[in-house]
Amino acid sequence: MTWRLWLWCFCAWVAAGWPPGSALQLRPGMPNVCEEEQLTVVGLRRPCVQAFTHTIKIWKQGCTSPQWCVGYERRTRYYTIYRQAYSLEQQTVYKCCPGWSRWDNEPGCLCSVSAVETCVHGKRCSEGEVQRCQCSEGFQGPHCQYDINECSSDNGGCQDQCYNTIGSYYCKCQAGQKLEEDDRGCRDVDECAVVNGGCQQRCINTLGTFHCECDTGYRLHADERTCIRIELEIVNSCEKNNGGCSHHCEHAVGGPRCSCNHGHRLDSDEKTCIDLDECDSGDACCAQFCINYSGGYECSCQEGFQISSDGCGCDALDDELEEEEELDIVKFPALLFKSPPQLLHYVATSLPLSHEDEDHEEQGHDIPGELTDLHNVVCLDNTFGHECSLSCEDCMNGGRCQEGKSGCSCPDGWGGILCNESLHVGKYSLCLSFYPPGCPKGFFGKNCKRKCNCANNGHCHSVYGACLCEPGRYGRFCHLNCPKGAYGAGCSSECQCVEENTLECSARNGSCTCKSGYQGNRCQRACPDGLWGSACQFFCGPCENGVCPPGTYGKDCKQVCQCSAENEECHPVTGRCTCLPGYHGNRCHLRCPRGTYGPYCRRKCKCLNGGSCDTMIGTCDCLPGFIGADCSQISNYLDSSQDDDGL
Repeated sequence: MTWRLWLWCFCAWVAAGWPPGSALQLRPGMPNVCEEEQLTVVGLRRPCVQAFTHTIKIWKQGCTSPQWCVGYERRTRYYTIYRQAYSLEQQTVYKCCPGWSRWDNEPGCLCSVSAVETCVHGKRCSEGEVQRCQCSEGFQGPHCQYDINECSSDNGGCQDQCYNTIGSYYCKCQAGQKLEEDDRGCRDVDECAVVNGGCQQRCINTLGTFHCECDTGYRLHADERTCIRIELEIVNSCEKNNGGCSHHCEHAVGGPRCSCNHGHRLDSDEKTCIDLDECDSGDACCAQFCINYSGGYECSCQEGFQISSDGCGCDALDDELEEEEELDIVKFPALLFKSPPQLLHYVATSLPLSHEDEDHEEQGHDIPGELTDLHNVVCLDNTFGHECSLSCEDCMNGGRCQEGKSGCSCPDGWGGILCNESLHVGKYSLCLSFYPPGCPKGFFGKNCKRKCNCANNGHCHSVYGACLCEPGRYGRFCHLNCPKGAYGAGCSSECQCVEENTLECSARNGSCTCKSGYQGNRCQRACPDGLWGSACQFFCGPCENGVCPPGTYGKDCKQVCQCSAENEECHPVTGRCTCLPGYHGNRCHLRCPRGTYGPYCRRKCKCLNGGSCDTMIGTCDCLPGFIGADCSQISNYLDSSQDDDGL
């Protein structure tokens, strides 16, 4: 038997005795196996102890009066976080002794290596008549003398960073991430999951890191963990985009506080204003019928009654007067599709005129298109057409405005509401006027015996008594101003002013009055350098120090602020006093009266059981025996103390 056959038989015998399927490693005590000490990279979790402080409220004994009083103590809390670290450690490994190599997964080293041609990181064994080196994993070359840089190919399969070592490599993740179980991928470490990341209030986890945030009314301390209550830093939260409010915005310590115009209420987001249906909620004053619309409502009466002067009640009509003043009903079927606040138009071209007769009702037929709600549907100021969008200036082909009527009066051969339609002879007949002569001012009706109730220069329709309001007014009696953001006839147009730069939008014509420092027909442009004031009408003089020093304002900073210096901020341009929370008055010199708090003392305290209210932010200081945000809960601590005393 040759030595090669003997070696093959020995290897087969060793492999047969090894457990099947196991990873075969070199074992001490096997032929030609030597021990070797080598450095190995080991991953470690390093503990790091950190701390944060916070203030707590406690009850103290020994006060003069009352026996218990509120005190504050600072407490320090400690927590431990872990960071990933790597260390080099000595480990014992088993390798083939010099001159010997391993074949496949043998537990020993049975292959002799030629002393002349040594395999540096591998073994030499015969394969037929050819002697060659079989390199260990991570090496290459004819003598296995070169390391393979696994990181040069597809980053070694690592998601983030790949580090090559002699004969191997390893993956590493950025700070804030850790390796997946496959030692290749990286996943984010949620620092907020451990003691809230050390944040006092809110912890926000992001990819690879985190940061702390504070609640409204607090700011982040320099340690980027602790939150400090804001007391003296006043920033007008309504300056930008009206604080997100639909209508009115009031600055408060906790952020913008929104409110709505009359007839609206705040939606669930506390910013958007939606219509309040007074008719449905029962807040309307109507005696009979109630009609709701955006921002308000109107009352109406059933047949035989007329609305009273207060706009709520219904007065019975005198039978003789009602019969004497019975109105003709003009029928326009097309008007059935008009609805408030869209305006009806007195245009009767090509529509037949008819009157109600007694037989019509007896036959059970409906009377279409009755003009019954004209106070919502009349165009003003010589306007006409769809949505009152046309005026006398739009008349064409020699057409002129018709005095007291809607549309253009066209010369022969032309027709249409703007005289822009060519007519052939015989196609149209002349329109006859069907309106009765006008009544004296302040009266209406068939015999002009009924008195008008229009306010604010509203015009009374001579036949129906409906009030035709001037631009900027609306309502059954023209008694309401246009809501904020609306203007014109019937308040049907929307203001185009840039709200945050505008003092007022004219309810009559929609013109914008700009805040100081802005100009433009919509107040959309800031004043250029060298100009100031509303509409940028003033030239700046020489400003030596830029913004006026505290306590002064106005041109050349010659005006002295009249505000209470401790409790306000004086605007350097207008001199207006902006009171800090807890104060009010034109000079911010008055403290909030008991039971109120906040900016200008506009909020009511909600403290119960004799608790006092902080005039700045409204927090409650409870009397002994009570706890809770509004002092509504009984303190169990005091209850147990009293029970012990009684034993």
